[in-house]
Amino acid sequence: MKRAPIYLILVLIGLAVLGGWSRTYALAPTVNCVYEMADLNAPAADVLFVGTSRTGRGIDPVYVQSRLADRHGIDATVERVALPASYPQQFRPFLQRYIEHRGAPKLVFFQLPYNFRSERHPEIDVPINTPRNLAHASLSELFSIRRDAQLNDYDEPLSRIFHRDYASIPVMLMNRLEMNIYAALKYPAHLMNGLTSECQGETLYRHNHPLRLYGDITDAVTFVPETPKRMVTRLKEQKETAQYMPFAIKGPMRRFENAQILATLDKLKRANSRIVLFYLPALGESRIPVGVEEDIASVFQNVNFAHPMALYQGPLADQLAVSFADTHHVDNFGALHISRYFADISGNYLP
Repeated sequence: MKRAPIYLILVLIGLAVLGGWSRTYALAPTVNCVYEMADLNAPAADVLFVGTSRTGRGIDPVYVQSRLADRHGIDATVERVALPASYPQQFRPFLQRYIEHRGAPKLVFFQLPYNFRSERHPEIDVPINTPRNLAHASLSELFSIRRDAQLNDYDEPLSRIFHRDYASIPVMLMNRLEMNIYAALKYPAHLMNGLTSECQGETLYRHNHPLRLYGDITDAVTFVPETPKRMVTRLKEQKETAQYMPFAIKGPMRRFENAQILATLDKLKRANSRIVLFYLPALGESRIPVGVEEDIASVFQNVNFAHPMALYQGPLADQLAVSFADTHHVDNFGALHISRYFADISGNYLP
């Protein structure tokens, strides 16, 4: 009987080791497929768009690649990855893995992944490494992210490390171990169902999410007028977006996000990728607030910044203003013009 705990410990260690290989099954396919793109047996894309769900819903890589070739005579491969939710630290392990396996893209469009929901802000820098990082990042990358972390200033008397959700290094490692064990226990069920991978063919590039664009946009997409029901919903959604957090790029509340973005950009620069930061609009936005572009230039020096906001003040402003599927994701008409915008400016940055 005394040996039972030893056997249990050995079983748990075995599950943890197996989970180190199968741990992607601990997370939703929407996230897993993004990381599988980093492991493709293919050279890096010439142009890589990296961002959150706004990027996934607003930029169609197939359309961008086609327009670059047909309209601009540029033969370039284009890919787009979209990790949901505005957690800037999640992009570092992905890009590290992408560069190690596939090389560095010539041009990276990197969406500014600032949190825009005030209710999420107290959690933006704890536990520092999200489950996505625990599942996919190497230990060296996890420790690197922690070393670079500059916790946000909330004008509280105690440091953020005393926040109840702050994960110390031992807690972080235990969370990773727990995730590995769970993934190992879940893996046999996937084998029995023939689901050794949930990211095959086009599903991979859509990240197993039906709303992520991949070959859905053509020049034939036309504006669809609002129904009365949709108008009522949109007006309610605009009230919500009016409460979104300000950019406040140089404010103390952006300290953690800026540090993680800067570390990500440094990784890309060292790999000799050219970088363009970009922003995509939410419902009700038509211009970048005064002073924001200057702040971006100050914080992220020697990095270009692009945005399609001029479209929302041009001839199609009235149509584009209502071309949203919800508070911050455009519909196909909005995606057509955003994708066209980025295709048309890509040639200005390609080496």
